[in-house]
Order: sequence, then C-alpha cells, then structure tokens
Amino acid sequence: LGVPLLWHVRVDDPDPWLDGLLSRLASTIVTNSAATAARLGVVPAAAGKLTIVPNGVDLAHFSPGPPDPGLRDALGLDAALPVVGFFGRLEHRKGVDVLLDAAARVHTKLPMAFLIVGDGPLGDRLAARAAAEGLPVCFAGRRDDVSDLMRLCAVVVLPSRREAFGRVLIEAMATGVPVVATVVGGIPEVCRDGVTALLVPSEDPDALAVAIALTLTDQDATAARVAAAAADVRARFDLAAHAARVHGVYAQTLARAGARPTGDEA
Repeated sequence: LGVPLLWHVRVDDPDPWLDGLLSRLASTIVTNSAATAARLGVVPAAAGKLTIVPNGVDLAHFSPGPPDPGLRDALGLDAALPVVGFFGRLEHRKGVDVLLDAAARVHTKLPMAFLIVGDGPLGDRLAARAAAEGLPVCFAGRRDDVSDLMRLCAVVVLPSRREAFGRVLIEAMATGVPVVATVVGGIPEVCRDGVTALLVPSEDPDALAVAIALTLTDQDATAARVAAAAADVRARFDLAAHAARVHGVYAQTLARAGARPTGDEA
C-alpha cells in the first residue's frame, strides 16, 4: 500500500527470521541504545535505516521525596536497616542470583535489607534460597507503585547479565536514589562509572558487594553521584524530550514518503 513502516526495537536479542524480514520492510528502525542497534549490525537491510532514541522517564512521577513509613512497615522492612532494591523480571539475564550472592557476602559485615520487586520464572527458587540462607529479603512481586518503592531504597541495583537499556536506572536516578549496575549492553550508555553510578563486571558478586557497601558508607561520593545523575536525567532522558524526538523521527519518515502528519496525528 506504500504506507511507511517504522519499527521500534527495544530488546537486544536477535531474531534470525524477523530481523532480516522487518529490516527489509521498515522505512525507519528506532532502537533505544547503541547496544540494541548492534543486534542489527549484521543485517545488510538495516544499513542506513537505524536511529537511536533513548528511553525517557516521567520526571513528574519519578522524583525525589520522603519515604512512606507505612509502606515500609507493610512490606516488613526493618526501619533500622538501609534498603537495597532490585526492580525487574526474575529471570536469568537479570542476574538476581548474583545479587543474592553479593547479599550473602555484604550483609554479615554491613546489615541491610533487600527489596526485590518483580515476578518471573525464578521467583520461587530465589525466595526459597534467600529464606534458606537467612537473608532479609522481601519479595514484593509485581507492583504498580514503583516510584514509592524506590523512595524506600538507599540504593537500586541492576546486576544484569544482558541489558538493552536499563529503564529502571533512569527511574532511580530521577528519584534521587544511587544506582549500582553491571557493565553490560546499554547500561554504560545510561550511566557513567564513578560519575552517575558505580558499574561492576557481570557475574562478579564480590565486586557487586563492594559497590553496594561503598554506596552506603561513602556518603559524600554517593551524594555527588546522585546529584550528577539527576542532572543527567533532566538533560538526556526527560520523557517530553523523548516524545519530541520520536515525533521527529515519524515526521521525517512521513516526509520521505511524501506525506505530512495531520494535527491529530502530531
């Protein structure tokens, strides 16, 4: 029909059949990171069609604020302990098992509580392991009050083995919570090690434990990273700016096809 196709790619897992097919059909391909774009680097049909538009965050929703003590009590989190938070799918690629390895190392020396938000195929196994090892972990399941839960956290950790972007990082950064993450996929495009976050190798619970401990104990350095992260989110990841960039991509695609967006479409 001559209607231009714009393909949004938000995961870095290659698809041996769809990647080639959709790359040929698409007029424009939008990815959320260079790491995601690399998925299509071996697809000749994608050449010249790729543009990167990072994910955005609603700064009105994810913003600094006081933690809700009632919410903390409802989750059974010890008010005397700092909370280390994880937000995401409970699956192998997210590395939650590595976080539990790090928790076992650091908790005996620096007591803290752990909040795991999300569900997935490893949920029951991870919960059973935490209980067996006596780790103070709250498995909150899937929630729709993520911003409130983040305000309970002293640090948010993303220990992924693979990660196309890491949206939870910009949510935490916007909320004023320090972040620790692994140097995989698109994460280094989102965070700068030592400037807006502490980044460690994947599959390294010792390094992860050290980064968590440093975040909780070196308050001056942590505060500096939090301030830098908040400024970076405002500059690069504001949702309104993200929407404007996406709209610009659509407008360019339509212009190349000889069409113009109407007021309603804009």
